[in-house]
Amino acid sequence: MRDLIGDIIWFILLIAPVFIFWWFLTQAWGAWKYYLAKKYQDDIDRIVLEIRTPREVNKTPLAMELVFNGLFEPAGGDWWQWITSGKTRPYYSFEMASIGGEVHFYIWAQRDYKKRIESHFYAHYPEAELVEVPDYTKMIDFSWDTHKVYGFEFKLAEPDPVPIRTYRHAGLDRGGLKPEEIIDPITQTIELMSNIGPEEQMWVQMVGRAHKGTKTEAISLWERIAAFFGIFFAFELEKIHKNWGLFWTGTKSYDWKKEGEKIVKDIRAKYEPKGDANTREPMTRADQLRMEAIQENLTKPAYDCGIRSIYIGKKEHFDSSSMIHGMGSIFKQHSAGDIYNDLRPGLIPSFKYPWQDRKGTLVKQIREDSLKNYKRRKYLLEGIHEYPHGKKSFLTFTLSTEEMATLYHLPGQVVQTPTFERVESTTGQAPSNLPI
Repeated sequence: MRDLIGDIIWFILLIAPVFIFWWFLTQAWGAWKYYLAKKYQDDIDRIVLEIRTPREVNKTPLAMELVFNGLFEPAGGDWWQWITSGKTRPYYSFEMASIGGEVHFYIWAQRDYKKRIESHFYAHYPEAELVEVPDYTKMIDFSWDTHKVYGFEFKLAEPDPVPIRTYRHAGLDRGGLKPEEIIDPITQTIELMSNIGPEEQMWVQMVGRAHKGTKTEAISLWERIAAFFGIFFAFELEKIHKNWGLFWTGTKSYDWKKEGEKIVKDIRAKYEPKGDANTREPMTRADQLRMEAIQENLTKPAYDCGIRSIYIGKKEHFDSSSMIHGMGSIFKQHSAGDIYNDLRPGLIPSFKYPWQDRKGTLVKQIREDSLKNYKRRKYLLEGIHEYPHGKKSFLTFTLSTEEMATLYHLPGQVVQTPTFERVESTTGQAPSNLPI
C-alpha cells in the first residue's frame, strides 16, 4: 500500500510540469480573449433611451414580452471573428431608476441598435415615447465624503429553468380586465422605489443578451484542483473525461432546456410505482403546477441575465434600515412557495463575522465596485469569471422573455404612484419607414 501511494505521488510529480505549462497557456488564452472582448465592447458607442409612459397603458405585459422576442439575437459572429476581434452577442440593459422618488424607465444599448429598438417598441407601444437622454448614472454629484452606497447582485434560489411567478400566472395575460381586477406585480417594485427622499436615488438594472442554449460558468480554484485529482481516482471513463474538461478549461457548462427536462423527469419519478405496487401515487397540486410552469417556460426564447440594484443617498439622509431591507425584497412578489423560483440578494456588501473584514475595507471595496460596475453595465462580458473580496460576483442566470417582461414592463393605470411620471399627451403612430 505504501509503495502504491509512493508511485502515485511520483507519477503526479512527474507530470506536474506538463499540467503547469498547459495551465499557463489556458490562462494566457483566457486573458487574450478577455482583452479582445473588452476592447470590442469599449469601442461601441452606447446610448440611454428613456421610455416615457403614456397616460393610459392598456397593454398587458405580453406586449413587452414581444419586444424582448424582437430584440432576441443569438448570433454574435463566427468563431473567427470571436477569436480575432472579440465580437460577442449584443446585450442590453433594461433599467428602472428612482431619482429623488421619481421613477423612470430606461434602455441602455448600442447606438446603431436605436432604430431596431424603436421599431419593435413602437409596434407594441405606439403611444409611448423613446427619447435619447444623458446617462442618469453620471448626472449625480457623487462623493464618497458626502454619500453612502449600498448594492445587491441578485441570484435565483433554484435552478434557472424553474420560473419566477410571471404575469401570466398572475392572470395578466388576459385583456379586457377592469382596473379593479388587475393586480400587476410591478406595482410593488415601483411603489418601493418611489418611497425615497429628494436626496436619495435607487437604481435597478437587468443586463441581458440572447441565450444560445448552453451557458458557461467559471469554477473555483478548489473545484479545479478537485477535478485534477478526479482524473486519477475516477474509475469511469465518462467521469475521467468530465474531470479533465473541468480542469483543462476551468469552466463548466449546462444546457438550460436539458436541465429543465431533468427537473420535470425527477418530479414524475417521485410518483412512479414503487416495489410491487401497480398504481401510481396521485401527483400533488404543487408539483403539477411546478412541472407545467417549467415546461411552458422552456418553450420561450431566453436571455442570459444579470440583475443588480443600487441605493445612493447623502449620509444625513441615507436610510440604512428600511430601504436596504426593502431593496433586497424588491422582487419578492414574484415567488410563491414551492412552485416558483425566487430572486434574492446574492452578492451582499457585508460579512457575517467581524474577523472577515476587521477594518471594513472589503465592504467599502464591494460597494465601490458595485457602483462602478452598475455605471459600466458590466456583467456579461466577464460572465462570472471574477471573484473579488472573497465573494462570488457577476451572478448570472437564464430568464425566459416571459420572466423578463414580468420584471420589466410599462405599468398600466393600476399604478397610482404620484411620482411615477407619464406623458401627458399621447403621440401618433410609429413612423412607417422604421426598419424591422
